[in-house]
Amino acid sequence: KTGTLTEGKMTCVKMYSSSQDFVVSGKGFDPTQGSVARGGAIAPDEVNFPEEDKRNDDPRVVSTLVSALLCSNATLSLNEEGFWTPRGNSSEAPIVVVAAKLGIWGSDIEKYFERVTEIPFSSSRKMMVCVTEPAKNAEKHELALIPELDLDAPRVAHVKGAPN
Repeated sequence: KTGTLTEGKMTCVKMYSSSQDFVVSGKGFDPTQGSVARGGAIAPDEVNFPEEDKRNDDPRVVSTLVSALLCSNATLSLNEEGFWTPRGNSSEAPIVVVAAKLGIWGSDIEKYFERVTEIPFSSSRKMMVCVTEPAKNAEKHELALIPELDLDAPRVAHVKGAPN
């Protein structure tokens, strides 16, 4: 995340998943601008990566963002003035924005996974944990729409933060 001091808002510029680096393009909270690409890729206009570098559909990217959304209470919406505005924890906003750049919205994912337990972030633990289970009204074929989370498990723990 970056931009806290210079712009007063955090944004995600890099992510790491399954031993792979990725970079994120775009500015601010606008999910209609930017995407995710392989580590080291450069977006000449700061928004659009060359097609061969994009990794928007990479299962490592998607699974990480879906799990992060399931462990987030932040939301993103378009306000009356036409600006995208996050609500909730400011450190969760970059996660929600990057996921939305790829068309992944928490409100869609939450239809399939019910949060059964939450251990909120604390500065001493430096992490947050949410446990989900397949929604009671979600059919197996619906869960398969999210192949990255089509797990044969009654519950899944989603953890974010920087524990020691």
